[in-house]
Amino acid sequence: GGTSATVGVRTDAYYANLVFALPLVGSSTDVSNQINSGSTTKAITNNGSTSDTTSSNFYDGSFNFDGSNDYLVTPVSTDFQLGSGDFTLECWIKPDADDNGPSPVVMGNGSGIYSCILLYSHSASSGFGCYLSSNGSSWNMSTYKGTGGYTVGEWMHYALTRDGNTFRLFSNGILKETWTASGSLYGNTNQLSIGGPRDSDYFNGNIQDFRIYKGVAKYTSNFVPAST
Repeated sequence: GGTSATVGVRTDAYYANLVFALPLVGSSTDVSNQINSGSTTKAITNNGSTSDTTSSNFYDGSFNFDGSNDYLVTPVSTDFQLGSGDFTLECWIKPDADDNGPSPVVMGNGSGIYSCILLYSHSASSGFGCYLSSNGSSWNMSTYKGTGGYTVGEWMHYALTRDGNTFRLFSNGILKETWTASGSLYGNTNQLSIGGPRDSDYFNGNIQDFRIYKGVAKYTSNFVPAST
């Protein structure tokens, strides 16, 4: 169940639901199979992002995206097709600029058809947020839902969960948004992109410990984010 001391492979009560685990410490390797033997390791293509040992929330490392053509991308996987089931998506993120527009994490085909923008930066004052779609062309399951602000240069924990038809958005363990929507998230050709690109916008900052769980909403109320 993830009791190994390997970086990024921490004990996880929900390990059986984990399908993607990206510590982003030293390498861009998916370690989900080391935590959940039922998960398939996803290949990661790194387009310019770099390992950073000077900035981290924990694990003594993260990956830096400089806001100009840096991103990670996976092949299409059914594990990124979330459908109508429960799920949890979470990560630690540190923005290095007050940017309006970059989408640090998206699920789609890379050509404008998306099931969800998991992270979207409106500005430091309004924070990060998400958009959700069941048809791949309009945000019909959620227009912008936001965390309500971030501080440039500071780490924050971000989580989005689905529990039945209830969606919740958390910032640093604090519930910021709750809404309801039925139906399945669009999932025809989903791949995962971290750092960009979407509409030629790229994230400027650091990301670490990105995780995806299928079949469980880890958080339904305020919580203390894992820090080791």
